[in-house]
Amino acid sequence: MIIVIPCGGLANRMRVVHSAMAWQAQNNEKIRIGWIENAELNCSYDMLFENVCRVKHFSNMWLNLLKIKKYLNPILLKFGVRVWNTEEFTELMQYVKQGKRNKCDIIFSYTEFYPSEYFHKEYFLPTSSVKIELEKVIAGFTADTIGVHIRRTDNSWSIEHSPIEAFVERMEAEIQNHSTMRFYLATDDYSTKQLMKDKFGDRIITSDSKAVRNTQVGIIEAWIELLALSHTQKILGSYYSSFSEMAARIGGIELNVVWNE
Repeated sequence: MIIVIPCGGLANRMRVVHSAMAWQAQNNEKIRIGWIENAELNCSYDMLFENVCRVKHFSNMWLNLLKIKKYLNPILLKFGVRVWNTEEFTELMQYVKQGKRNKCDIIFSYTEFYPSEYFHKEYFLPTSSVKIELEKVIAGFTADTIGVHIRRTDNSWSIEHSPIEAFVERMEAEIQNHSTMRFYLATDDYSTKQLMKDKFGDRIITSDSKAVRNTQVGIIEAWIELLALSHTQKILGSYYSSFSEMAARIGGIELNVVWNE
């Protein structure tokens, strides 16, 4: 038995689900994917996606396995069970390539752990309620609408390497090239929304919400924002952000990371 438990935020978990599905398809093995609601993502899978991947909801008690993995694994291995985490990526990949399996492998990951030549966006079909809200957002898009994702709050690398000033500079350059340019802005910081609206006026399309990401409503809105970004012409994204990357992959569009070297 193989159990995969996605960790981290929305885009990180999507990458893990994709890896699990790729592993299952390429090796003809049944993999159980467990979704845990916790402080990192306090929203059920079924509120976001049509469950084509047959994801199950797990109790957050499963996270205790990860906390005591170091001490638990020697005991579990005697019974053919092993707990893996992302830090063991290289070892896990070698293990998979060799076709080895324990009776039960439990994998906790916040990033891709199994390579896939193609990205299958059909694994991530939004629910009907999400699609309705998405249509309202993208109705205002034009052929000259670029996505802008500015990650703030808990991502110190994005804050340091992708400052607001760098985004403003890139956006002004886009306007110089296309006078009708508009921007769809996705961000987890309400003050950034206000700053950009003050700077660029009605060129900015964005949600009026407070961008609170630790609630179910906030996570659903983040998913809508990711999908909306994927419907733009290209994305100006944040450094070290899986959210920017995932939006570009879903849309099959260009991602330009805005950062100061």
